[in-house]
Amino acid sequence: MKPKPFVNPKGPNPCKSELAKKIDMKDVLTRILATPLLMTVGEVVGLSKDVAGEFQALLKVKKPEQSSTVVFVEEEGQRLLGGPLITIPIEVDGHKVHAIIDSGSEINILNW
Repeated sequence: MKPKPFVNPKGPNPCKSELAKKIDMKDVLTRILATPLLMTVGEVVGLSKDVAGEFQALLKVKKPEQSSTVVFVEEEGQRLLGGPLITIPIEVDGHKVHAIIDSGSEINILNW
């Protein structure tokens, strides 16, 4: 069985490393699919939907998880802009702060 050449799907060009730009993906994939085992990789992938799915899952590019840093700035003094506020003392990342409870709020700003 002769492997079919890889056809690149139409769409925007994905980000590539300098090394990836120098490699002919179609040629490499054609050579991989033609690599003999007891049968070619192309035959294994072509015969088994599960193997093809696993092969695709291994090849998927994933974005690295981005971590976010919370910066804590302690405010000195209290501001009074209106009527009395409902406050409770809480601890966030080891810092003691006073949380404001807004019983009339229509959205949750902090959900603990």
